[in-house]
Amino acid sequence: MLAEEAASVVPSDDQRPRDAVLMGLAPQQFHYERMNEAFQLVRQGCPLIAIHKARYYATETGLALGPGPFVAALEYAAGVKALVVGKPERTFFELALLDMGLPAASTYPDVAIIGDDVEQDLGGKHGSMLIQTCKLY
Repeated sequence: MLAEEAASVVPSDDQRPRDAVLMGLAPQQFHYERMNEAFQLVRQGCPLIAIHKARYYATETGLALGPGPFVAALEYAAGVKALVVGKPERTFFELALLDMGLPAASTYPDVAIIGDDVEQDLGGKHGSMLIQTCKLY
């Protein structure tokens, strides 16, 4: 379940059986039929993979539900735990560091992370970092 622009970069073949459920921010996909299809696939053994589990995000008209509540619904219904591959997971940041040619164990003086939400972008793990943030609603 991805927005059209994100789905266009993920290889897909409608002729092959599904082998994973991938969830990102895709409000138009979060309806009963689509969620139930995902539930059935996960119950059949397909892994549930989430880009992130943000609870909400800001829109021009205010806050809107993010993918997190929908991922949580599938986790609960299917009795599984999603593999989260994006922010704020440590692996996401370690892979980004490696991609930039830095050691995965880099410390905060080496790297700046820009985000608009400490909890959803960094998972609240800001211990010894200098954080400057601005969240507009």
